[in-house]
Amino acid sequence: MKIYSLRFKIPVLFITAIVLSMFLSIGTVLFLSTKVIDNTIESGFESTSISYKNLINLWLDDNNSSMANFVTTEALVSFLQNQEDPNLRLRAEEALKYFKNSRNSFINFILLDLNGRAIIDSENGILNNVSMNVNDEGWKKFVSGGYNSGGETTITKSVATGNPTYRIWRGIKDNNGRVIGVLAGNVDWGDLIDRYILNAKIGESGRISIIDSNKMLLAHQDKNKILSVENNADYYDEVIRNGNGMLHYKDANKQGYLMSYYNIDNTNWYIIISILESELYASLGKTVLFAVLFSFIIIVIVAVMITGFTRRLISPLKEALRLANLISTGDLTFDIREKYLARKDEIGELIMSFDHMKTSIKNIINIANSNVALTKRTAYSLSYSNKDLASRTLSQAADLEKTAEATEEISSTIKKTAENAAIINDMMINARNAVEEAGSIIAETAQNTSQAFEYSQKISGLVKFIEDIAFQTNILALNASVEAARAGDQGRGFAVVASEVRNLAQTTQSSVNNITSFIGESNEKVKKATDSANMSRTLFEDIESKIEETTKVIADMANTTKEQLIGIDSINNAMSNMDAQTQGNSSLVSSMHESSKELEQQMEELADAMSFFKVGARQLEWLDQYYTHNKTIDSQHVQIIEYANKVHSALYNGVKADVDEAFKGAINYTKYHFAEEQKIQVANKDKYHKIKEHFEEHRRFEKAIDDQYKAFKSSSDWKKVATDFSELLAKLLIEHIGVWDKEFVRIAGIKDS
Repeated sequence: MKIYSLRFKIPVLFITAIVLSMFLSIGTVLFLSTKVIDNTIESGFESTSISYKNLINLWLDDNNSSMANFVTTEALVSFLQNQEDPNLRLRAEEALKYFKNSRNSFINFILLDLNGRAIIDSENGILNNVSMNVNDEGWKKFVSGGYNSGGETTITKSVATGNPTYRIWRGIKDNNGRVIGVLAGNVDWGDLIDRYILNAKIGESGRISIIDSNKMLLAHQDKNKILSVENNADYYDEVIRNGNGMLHYKDANKQGYLMSYYNIDNTNWYIIISILESELYASLGKTVLFAVLFSFIIIVIVAVMITGFTRRLISPLKEALRLANLISTGDLTFDIREKYLARKDEIGELIMSFDHMKTSIKNIINIANSNVALTKRTAYSLSYSNKDLASRTLSQAADLEKTAEATEEISSTIKKTAENAAIINDMMINARNAVEEAGSIIAETAQNTSQAFEYSQKISGLVKFIEDIAFQTNILALNASVEAARAGDQGRGFAVVASEVRNLAQTTQSSVNNITSFIGESNEKVKKATDSANMSRTLFEDIESKIEETTKVIADMANTTKEQLIGIDSINNAMSNMDAQTQGNSSLVSSMHESSKELEQQMEELADAMSFFKVGARQLEWLDQYYTHNKTIDSQHVQIIEYANKVHSALYNGVKADVDEAFKGAINYTKYHFAEEQKIQVANKDKYHKIKEHFEEHRRFEKAIDDQYKAFKSSSDWKKVATDFSELLAKLLIEHIGVWDKEFVRIAGIKDS
């Protein structure tokens, strides 16, 4: 058996365990014996309480027995049967005085009627005005019990002496057993206190008291407390509730007491005996003290034995405890001394397990940190993309809303146009009908004008004929004038007629010429009117034809407009659906954005949790995911990461000056990189529409690192500030380089690697 093996050490520990088992056995025996002693003490204390209770019951029974003898006195019975007889009255008063003098425990006696009113007393009439409290529960019980025997439920002060008194009653019966009166005896309660309470001796701290159900102290070793009410003594509630038993309690001075209490027979009174627990269990305490001293001696002996053996175990166990504490605080940078790793026992194997645990946890932490960084970059990228998508979705939703409004206006306009087209179509139909009617009228007018022209031609012929007649008449008249001249006087009358005929013919010819001229002009105008009417008819026929064509076009346009209106309504419905879907997409994108932010926050919290483990100088890793594929930008990004790792290394070494130098180098190079990157962005601003936001990101980050450096210079906890700065650089790698710069190179189309 190897001496380094726990198989050797365990038997030694068992030997010690045996010794301890012996101690436990002794302790168990002591405990059991203590319980027996405790029970014996409490049983004896309880017996004392019962004894005092029996003494009080005996005192009460003795007084009740005296009352039973007194009520049979013939003088009292005779007086109650004939209260008007002065001799009987005197004999009864003498009997009451005799009762008082024969029993020192009674203060006085009163003879009562059945309603509780005083008739005579032992005090020469002083108590004749005293009446019983018929509402007292004791009196009610006495009456309901047939006036046999009873007493008041509480203690009162005597009217005659002012001392505490207990009033008891006994019915007085005649020879036929009929109750004819009541004897009331006022018992001197002080007699009981003096006999059994005041001088009672129960140890050094024991005390006796009697309370009623209202917590009034009826008896106490301190007479000043008698008839006072103990409302603050909460432990009396349990006494009244249980009636009999034992109770551990503490008084106002926080001293522990054991109380034994019992209900006094046929009353609502409780006798209470209490004693300090420290006094009651004093003997038990001595026994316990002896056991403790004995146990202490055994413990010292066992401790000496164990100490000698554990000295050889404590050193490697302390080393294991140190390693466990370091691991529990997350510090995995410890080194284990070779002498502990070289141990061959189970403790050596335990320490070796700590070394393996350190290596395994460091590997897990490094992998987890890399995955956390990658997940943070992905989460930020998702958040960034969702934010951009949300913005574009909201813009699209706004555009769709405007388009829907415009489409609604177009729909309204087309609807109005359709209505107007229908009205125009009706108007064109009416116009066509009017033109057709006008054409008919013009055609009829042309026809009538043509007929008028023909009639005018005929009239012209008639006028020509009349003109010829007038010409012939004129010639005839001329010939007649010649012939009349030839006839001389005979022909003078005929000459006159011929002259008148010639004048008439000339006038007719002149009128005919005028008519001919008028008819000619009329014919000319009628001809023009006929031509105009024919032209108007031709024109109206052309207008009618064009109105017909226009009516068809307008009808077609109205039908087309109706179809367009139906199409626009469909477009409106589609636009409404698109708007609803876009709004839904916007909500979904916003939800995805919030989820991405939440994932990013969770990764931050996970990173904070992982930072609990100290695995040495933390190094930021450059991964393929960070390449923008622009050589200039990527080379500067790699340089920034190298500066960040210099800060990590300086911080790990704990030299503030080195941290300050690495700090300034990282800040200056980061600002240089931003300036160079912005030149490239300005050169590609036509392609990259987020240049303003990108510049703002640069300014925000520059302000953050400047603030961190100021805090580093002024803060007493410079290591905490430097750690925050290194986290800020890590955030730059994840968020800015991995998202913003990659997007810029992609959109600008300046990949060259």
